[in-house]
Amino acid sequence: MSNNEDLRIIKTRLAIKGAFFDMLAVKSFEKITVSDITDKALINRGTFYSHYKDKYDLMEQIENEVLDDIGNFVSLLTEESIDKAFHENQPLPHIIPLLKYTEENAQCLALFTDGNTSSFCERIVNRYFDEINNMLHLPQDKWLPYRKTIMISLVSGMLNQWISDNMSTPKEELAGWMTEIVKANWNTFKTKA
Repeated sequence: MSNNEDLRIIKTRLAIKGAFFDMLAVKSFEKITVSDITDKALINRGTFYSHYKDKYDLMEQIENEVLDDIGNFVSLLTEESIDKAFHENQPLPHIIPLLKYTEENAQCLALFTDGNTSSFCERIVNRYFDEINNMLHLPQDKWLPYRKTIMISLVSGMLNQWISDNMSTPKEELAGWMTEIVKANWNTFKTKA
């Protein structure tokens, strides 16, 4: 495959995603059709189907891209980096990059603030928690599902609120506050019951 073909594929996928996001701004996911997307992207249905099986496949691929991107932030967390952030009263090292990513991808991430795809946010935070759990070796006791539920509710709620508020709170300020909440509850997450 030549570079021009690669570029055409990239441009087509970007056009499809852009059209999909534009449609989500005016219609619920359930009411969007492939024709809506192709008309908006100025492509034919055959081109759409050469990239995606249907709108559900498009949504799933977008979700997986976001999950992979966000999963990369976990590598910034170690027990040492957490202890350092707490000791120096600095935001946890992954939060500002996460919020910056949210700003840069607000249109995509708005998918989980409309109430129709809240499971998307939960999947993101769930995967994030699992990766943190595996990396930091949090206790595997009967309280783990409760810790996970608290984390999912906390992070998804704050991100949803921040997006709903058009990200008006500076990300550095929000990152500091999120770190304070984690710090206040850190022993609960690390201690075996």
